[in-house]
Amino acid sequence: MNLDWVLERENKLENENLITEQKADRLTLELSPESLMSILEAIKRKRGPHELPIPISEDNYFRYLAVSDINIGVIRRKLVYKLNIAILELNNYEAYRIIPAPQLVKENTFLYTSAPHDYIITNDEKLLYTPSDEAYLKTCKSYGTIRFCKRAYSKYRISGYDNCLSKIISEPKQLKKDDCDPKVIGAKDTIWIQLKDNQRWLYAAPKPETLRILCETRVTEATISGTQLLWIKPGCTGTSNNVILHSQLDIEFSSSKSYSPLISYNFSDEYWKINNITDSTIFEKIHFLESPD
Repeated sequence: MNLDWVLERENKLENENLITEQKADRLTLELSPESLMSILEAIKRKRGPHELPIPISEDNYFRYLAVSDINIGVIRRKLVYKLNIAILELNNYEAYRIIPAPQLVKENTFLYTSAPHDYIITNDEKLLYTPSDEAYLKTCKSYGTIRFCKRAYSKYRISGYDNCLSKIISEPKQLKKDDCDPKVIGAKDTIWIQLKDNQRWLYAAPKPETLRILCETRVTEATISGTQLLWIKPGCTGTSNNVILHSQLDIEFSSSKSYSPLISYNFSDEYWKINNITDSTIFEKIHFLESPD
């Protein structure tokens, strides 16, 4: 929700002057810290003390500009500067990335639930849910570890909108086979999913595999199997016969740095073969939640 503050000023230019002098006066508009704080104080009196994103102080002048949207345009032949200041909802929300965690059910065959969205945004009570994606989160403004995001999607009651998603978020241990639509994936090599901290990987191994960890001059070996999380100390490298994993610190995540082997999807003929699975523990671990922070 935004409160729009609009500055307007008309720049009148004579066509004859433009033709003869071939130049136009520069237009300079200034918004002083004192003016901005005065506007914010007026908003505070109207909206209350808890809906502004940052404390009102001239020291926070540039922080307010950083978390606001500034647009310039022409409306009715007037040059308009528009400053959109974020007004907060009185609730806390977290954004989570839902990553399928394939579970081995037979040779080279994994069972998993597909994520309904790239990300979900939910409140502390995990009762409301809003779909999201990477592109949307990049439009959010940041102040410290807090993100200010425009509302772009509707909010849904998780239990009423998606029973599978509701169980994944709020009651993962109660997740049962009939709550979600499982899918099947065939893979002969280990599936690797790199997480955003560039230090952890979610892997699903169809068979035990040896992973060598190189830290400076020291080499250790470990055997990986099943579906688990792997953490590698920053600065170290993990290698196997078909993957190289570089653990890094404070480097922005890039999908080009993650490794994923060629995967064959067998949705048409395979599901009925494992449809008689009754072990509910498989479904307890068929997903992984990652916070973007």
